[in-house]
Order: sequence, then C-alpha cells, then structure tokens
Amino acid sequence: MGTVGAVAALSLGVLALTACSGEALPATHVAVAAPVPATAGTPGPGAGLAHPRGLVAIGHSGLTGVYSDPLHPRANALQNSWATGTSPQVDSIYQRLVAALPETAGHAANAAVNGSRASALADQAASALSHVPAPALALIQTIVNDITCDGRDARRIPVFGTEVRKALDTITTASPMTQIVIVTVVGRPAEQAAVLASDKGASARLAGTHRCSLFIGPGRVDPTGVAMQTRLVQAYEAEMRRVCAEVPQCHTDGGALASYEHRRQDLAWDLKHYAVSGHRRFAELVWPTVAEVLGLR
Repeated sequence: MGTVGAVAALSLGVLALTACSGEALPATHVAVAAPVPATAGTPGPGAGLAHPRGLVAIGHSGLTGVYSDPLHPRANALQNSWATGTSPQVDSIYQRLVAALPETAGHAANAAVNGSRASALADQAASALSHVPAPALALIQTIVNDITCDGRDARRIPVFGTEVRKALDTITTASPMTQIVIVTVVGRPAEQAAVLASDKGASARLAGTHRCSLFIGPGRVDPTGVAMQTRLVQAYEAEMRRVCAEVPQCHTDGGALASYEHRRQDLAWDLKHYAVSGHRRFAELVWPTVAEVLGLR
C-alpha cells in the first residue's frame, strides 16, 4: 500500500524534444503518499486478483508533477500528479477513483522515472505492482523520450512497440483483471507552437536548430520542425495503438490528451513541464476514458 514516487524527464508534450537532454532533474526516489480519505460507500473486498483495487502509473515525468510546486520549483511534486496526486487542486484520476470506488484509498503506486523511455516500462510495472499487486487500473504515459528526431526513428519505432508490449505483458501476467489505459502525447505541435509564438521570451528559449525544433527565433515558428515533430508523434502513437490492440485489457485514451489545447499559464517555469492547472486539465481529459473502461458511467 502507498505511492511510489519517481519522476521522469521530458515534458508531457513535445514542445522541446531535445531540450531536456542536458537538464538536471530531481533524482529518482521512492516516497509514500498519504491516502485520500474515502468519501462514500462501503470498502470493497480484500485485494486479490479476482477483486482488483487501486491503480498504478508508469512512464516519464509527465506523471509525477515535476516543477509544479511554486514553493519548491525545482523539486518533484507527486501530490500534483494528474494520475496519482492527492492535491485537491488537481482532482487526479486517483482522487476521482476514490470518490467512485472508496476501496481505492491508499492503493496507488507511481513508478515513473526521470528521463525514462519505453524500455524502462516493464521494470517500472514490476516495481509498481510490488506495492499494489492487483490494481483495477494501470496508466501508461510514454513516447516523448523515445523520439530522437535524428533519422533513426523509423528503426526505433518497432523496438518501441516491443518494449511497450513487454510492459503490457508484465501487468497482465501479474494481474489479469487489471485494465490498462495508455495515453497519447499531450497536444499537437502546431497548436503548441501557435500558442507560444505570441510569447517572445518563451519562444526564444525554445528555439533551436534541431530538426524537431518548433521555433527558429523569438515568435518565429519553424514549419519544417513542426511538420517533422507531428509526423513522428503520430507514428509512435500508431505503433502504441497497434500494440495495445493486441492485448484485450489495454485501451488507449482515444486521443484525449492529444486534444489538449495549450495555455501559457498551464506550463511550469521551465516551459517543458506543467503547472497544477495543467495536471488538473489532464485528469479531466483522461477521466471519461477511465470511467468507461472501469464501468463507472
């Protein structure tokens, strides 16, 4: 019981695919979060493979609220995670599950890791399942750290699919009743670039000469970089959907996070991760899929 805390590297979206490569993020660690109190109903049966309860989350820093706490702007902020957070300002998937299924309280493990790629997902799943052995829900957020945008992605995409499948098999072998939701990349590059183009300071900080850079200078969108990034995001998402479709317990978010419309105020100070308001919006977008998958609507 409890929440494993470990934060991943890149932003939820792909605003700067390579900008975090040299960035020092908070170290991976394990922490236990206080459970959200049950708000209604009667606790369900004891944990077991036939009666799954709680949730696990695996992937990158998009899941762990890094840089979202103004009082600790360079630290992890697990309480603000859209997936497993306990802050009332976020109303995370975990909190929504506790409200709908009170037996969820105290059964949430977040094993996301700084800078992780799909190759780390299976180990993260095993770690999370050691804390919550039979979760009702597993959330997976991946892709952005696997995109290299260096001409090698066509060869990497099948490998990415294989690694995602390993994670799905790890979860379903250990807990066959667990339902898995794997989410799309947050927003679309063209929309992200359009929103930040009016912010000269932000666009200047994100500008570069990389093939997937969205800007070539303050307020100057790079259409070539936008197009390249868009093609790669779509290609990795297509592979993710293909692999997920092979596993009956796996579901995608149906493009929920892909539909996210960026707002400058939802970004953290580094412009690559998200503030509390961003995490709240992610939970709002993903919750309908979770509710449907778990038969809560």
